[in-house]
Amino acid sequence: MRIKNMLGDQKKILKFTILAVGISTILLLSVVGITYATSVPELCSACHVMKPEYATWAVSSHSQVDCVTCHVDPGLGNALKNQLVLAKELYLYATNNYELPIQMTEEIPDNRCLQCHSVKRTVSPSYPGLYIPHERHADQKVSCVKCHKGAAHGDIVSKGMTMGGDFNKWDETKAAQVMTGDNTLPKMDLCMDCHGRRGVTVSCEACHSGSMMPDS
Repeated sequence: MRIKNMLGDQKKILKFTILAVGISTILLLSVVGITYATSVPELCSACHVMKPEYATWAVSSHSQVDCVTCHVDPGLGNALKNQLVLAKELYLYATNNYELPIQMTEEIPDNRCLQCHSVKRTVSPSYPGLYIPHERHADQKVSCVKCHKGAAHGDIVSKGMTMGGDFNKWDETKAAQVMTGDNTLPKMDLCMDCHGRRGVTVSCEACHSGSMMPDS
């Protein structure tokens, strides 16, 4: 009799364990699936006011990099936290309770950039005559976005391009007109200003050589 009772209890425990594991697996897969589905760039374009950001990203040098790679720290925990932020943003959008321009409340930290980029570079493939010691800038706590804030979106927010109006006009054609070097690449004035304030040399030879040497 005891043996039968023990076998019966073991069967109940096994059934409960299988059921618990099954439910946990379904919940986990659901969470992962929802997290992935709400992390694709196309979701951003669903919001009318985000069309400028989506269009500029689509024609940028970062078009093969998902939004969350730059805007969310890696890891499932951070992805889940982002779901809460996303839910709040969707609520504000649905209730028409948002403010323009849509903008980030904090700068993108260097660690997200360094997932793909390296500071172990001194020249840019696009400008072989321009000397930019990224590692030295990193040592001096110069953030990546200080120089490259226009890389993915052309710095359209600070330029007042997203204050209002018809955001539907922001297609890839318009975005391509905006995402030129004037809006995506750092200006020499920025370099000169930073060097001047930090007491760093501003001689031409410090950064330029060969065909990149400026006239003045």
